[in-house]
Amino acid sequence: MDFLQSLLDSSSVPAITAFILGILTAVSPCPLATNITAIGFISKDIENRHRIFINGLLYTFGRIVTYTVLGFILIPILREGASMFMVQKAVSKYGEMLIAIGGESLKKKTKGGWGAMLLGVLFALAFCPTSGVFYFGMLIPLSAAETGGYLLPVIYAIATGLPVILFAWIL
Repeated sequence: MDFLQSLLDSSSVPAITAFILGILTAVSPCPLATNITAIGFISKDIENRHRIFINGLLYTFGRIVTYTVLGFILIPILREGASMFMVQKAVSKYGEMLIAIGGESLKKKTKGGWGAMLLGVLFALAFCPTSGVFYFGMLIPLSAAETGGYLLPVIYAIATGLPVILFAWIL
């Protein structure tokens, strides 16, 4: 973790910074718990490694969609001068409602790739303090300041899902 932190501190390339923030998010205590749950869900078809890998990719795709859509909404708002704290507060409030609705839907659609993708969407919306700071406090302001900033949430999302894909496939 210290190694990643030192890389983050010395990085001047926004894409590398976004990737490191995503890895730091994935290994932080709260998101790590959701990632362990995702690994269990994705690897339930233990006899089929190909399906596990595809479900891991779909889980990550769900995260990519969520973080990218949020980025496309938040980056212009931040560029206009809005307070990121107020935006984070609103996303946290309404994100919890979406997670509750989505959780009920997940019970009905837990088969195959759709369940893995929906799980990725829901877990991406589950912002705990650490992931909230990384996403809202660091990534989105960085994205708003960069010309190609709309790509940074995609890189961040890939990095948050990468450990899940790897560990589910290895297991």
